[in-house]
Amino acid sequence: MIDSHINWEEKLLFSALEKPTPITLQEMHTFGKAANGETRLAVAKFLHSELPVRLAQRVRDLNRLPFGLSTMSSIIEVKECYERSYKRIMSMSCPHTASDEERFRQLVTEIKKQDSHDQAMISQALQELMLTTRGLNSGGINSSMGRSMSMGQDWDFSKFLDNFYMSRISIRMLMGHYIAIKDKVPGRVGIINDNLKPIDVVKQAAHDAGGLCSYYYGNQPEVRIEGDQDFSLQYVQAHMYYIVFELLKNSMRATCEFNEQAESLPPIYVAIAKGDDDICIKISDRGGGIPRKGLDRLWTYSFTTARPAHTKSAMEASVDSEKAVMAGFGHGLPLSRLYARYWGGDVNMTSMENFGTYAFVHLHHLGKATEQLPE
Repeated sequence: MIDSHINWEEKLLFSALEKPTPITLQEMHTFGKAANGETRLAVAKFLHSELPVRLAQRVRDLNRLPFGLSTMSSIIEVKECYERSYKRIMSMSCPHTASDEERFRQLVTEIKKQDSHDQAMISQALQELMLTTRGLNSGGINSSMGRSMSMGQDWDFSKFLDNFYMSRISIRMLMGHYIAIKDKVPGRVGIINDNLKPIDVVKQAAHDAGGLCSYYYGNQPEVRIEGDQDFSLQYVQAHMYYIVFELLKNSMRATCEFNEQAESLPPIYVAIAKGDDDICIKISDRGGGIPRKGLDRLWTYSFTTARPAHTKSAMEASVDSEKAVMAGFGHGLPLSRLYARYWGGDVNMTSMENFGTYAFVHLHHLGKATEQLPE
């Protein structure tokens, strides 16, 4: 039960001033592999002190949003979700017994489910702000918010969103892994796969992206895979899948739109290679590329090369978690890069205008890279 007599605003502010404690993938795997009652209790104690710090920092950052974004209903909803999670954890005593740990695990499970839709809400709020900006800049509304916004046509909250989403990835990683370590699943420790084959992830992502592409365009380009297809690594399958799926979805959409008058669609090539420290997945398409001056904007959350119809469908789907969209939020590429960077990797892109685009995914496979948390 949340104590209403506590000054939660002050308590949350002090928690936000603390520094989070980053850990490595290898450490998470080691603790998860030895997950007896004593180890789970130790992990619970760590999360009891660590999660409030990361949650409080997100509330602080949401409160600092400029141009009225912090007062938008979708942002307020996300902020209240994080505040509620913070209060629930802080209202529970630090676990000291097996029964304490079980109650804490149930609480973390509830919080993780509650958190599930905030990405769609943030996306919706940003799109609402962009539409509001266009209306204000057109001269239809005169306000201090409009005057502040009139300094530019596109509003890029990339740094804020990078920090917000990187922290969210870390929070969900800690919670998801802790919840999962109790259940012994062959080939997996918590949510970390012991022997994850990139080739299997690429095939699944290509199948899923292809189905989505066929739904929207009535056709899909072939995906041809080459390179080293036999090696495996310790990694989080959901993270790798998200990265590859988003990049393939982007390539398929571009290929269909650029070649809509052609008799057949050119294939997309995926090459996989393993180095001493990293694995690399290269995705090459003939989807027309983008101008060189637009490459930097690929990583901004307001940027999308999708046609207006897809942007509209993304807006409609923002409140419908069951409806997948082909493109339109402008979140897929920057989020893919964050998932790679979280464990010390990266995503880079280069392009040939009127020909195609090349994406390079680098993922650290030694497990020694520390979480890359926002400052």
